[in-house]
Amino acid sequence: MVRYRLKKKYAILSFVLASIGVVVIVLGSSYAFFTTQVSTKDYIVYTGNLQIDYTKTGNIVNLNNTYPMTNAQGLATTGYTFNITNNGTINARYQIRLELSNDNEIPIEYIKLAYIKTQSNSHQTDETITPILLSDLNSTLTFTSNQQIEATKTDSYNLKLWLDINTPNDIQRKTFKAKIVIEAIQDVEDGYAMANTSPIIILNKYANGNTDINLKVNEQFTDPEVLEIKDDKDKLTEDDITKTIEYTNDGVNLSTVNNVDTSVAGVYYITYTVTDSDNQTGTVVRVVTVNNTSAIPTISLNGSNSITVVEGEEYTELGVTVSSGNKVATIGEVKTSTLGTYILRYIVIDSNNNINSVTRTVTVVEKYRESILAGSYPVLTDNLVPITIDNNGITHKANLASNWYSYENKNWANAVVLEDKTQSYNVGDTIPESNIQSYFVWIPKYSYKLFNLGNYNSLTTLANATQEIEIKFGENNTANTSTTCASVTESGANLDGSLCSLGKYMTHPAFVA
Repeated sequence: MVRYRLKKKYAILSFVLASIGVVVIVLGSSYAFFTTQVSTKDYIVYTGNLQIDYTKTGNIVNLNNTYPMTNAQGLATTGYTFNITNNGTINARYQIRLELSNDNEIPIEYIKLAYIKTQSNSHQTDETITPILLSDLNSTLTFTSNQQIEATKTDSYNLKLWLDINTPNDIQRKTFKAKIVIEAIQDVEDGYAMANTSPIIILNKYANGNTDINLKVNEQFTDPEVLEIKDDKDKLTEDDITKTIEYTNDGVNLSTVNNVDTSVAGVYYITYTVTDSDNQTGTVVRVVTVNNTSAIPTISLNGSNSITVVEGEEYTELGVTVSSGNKVATIGEVKTSTLGTYILRYIVIDSNNNINSVTRTVTVVEKYRESILAGSYPVLTDNLVPITIDNNGITHKANLASNWYSYENKNWANAVVLEDKTQSYNVGDTIPESNIQSYFVWIPKYSYKLFNLGNYNSLTTLANATQEIEIKFGENNTANTSTTCASVTESGANLDGSLCSLGKYMTHPAFVA
């Protein structure tokens, strides 16, 4: 296979693939250089395509050495600011919640919350809620939901958390830590189809405000079960859930058990699974840790607790962070060659054999493949990064699981080679022009139908000589059959195309091996 590549500084190469055939021809299905003067079709905003920018050290809120404040004092604090930008071309909705750290020292009934929201499409500043205790929020600690954000717009937040003025003395001067979690929900407008997504299971929080549970031996355990199941097709309930429980006490071996037995120290994983009528499966895990003492070791994930990988892509394990000297064991693996949901379990064991655990869910999803290409799907090799291009020319990293191209609608599969190949981008991230070395476009293998309008010497108008060239895509070489014919470059074929009669489809010589 031959690939043509031109440096963007020296040449611009364009092509047309429709009623007038192809100007640029390459051997085999491949990419060719193209100009940035291309408009892409609007695309659906999927979960994860909202860009989140934090002005501090990320999405972690830390309150250290806290002391009680009045509402007026709490509202006067600097707060934690972050921006939510809709990089798509249609409206999206989102909600924001807090996810508590397992090692918090302050119960949620003593933490107050308020926030200020500013919209880029409005000059108004809106303090959406008055100060409220975290314990008065819902069990998922969602403090704003169903927020609509227009395409290309930005919502700015200033989140304020402080210790309530009525906090008892023994709680003061301790630490509180939580993660800010933004969950996007796509809006589907006319002309768009709802993505066939997996069900989402939301777990109820335990008494400590977390979904994961830490207990001492012989302490009573009651499963809080699930709060809600979201699905784009069915109305699913707890009765639709399959629950399995696995146990380990050495951080290596897992065994299936019937119940959580708090008389036995170890880690229990309660896995909730639900499948909708489209055979899409959603999975979530609750970790129950049982120890001999309350002095359990700390463990936190590096990166997200839920990661989506497209089939065939490389999965990078980010691991966990634990205290120095503690041992870490990992159970599970991710096979990106096989679609499905993978649960990775990380267990920390300290010198006193106390244990703690966290999990990460990795979902391997199918690549988007347009049926019209009949197998001649884009292939990404040699540092090619898939992209979409806005109407204003801004380039974003494409989501390979979504319709990032559509040859039926003349929207090509585009890719770039980076100047700095060590730079990595997440789906939806803007790739600056300064870091783009070359642009490429995928030209799928195609055949075109032969026709003859007759004696051109007798034609009096151009309209009489105009006919649309019919094109079809495919992965195999065409054969000399009733509907297709041999390429003029194949053995035995004549250069004048005499083996190809009218009405047959001839594969262009550039795509014949």
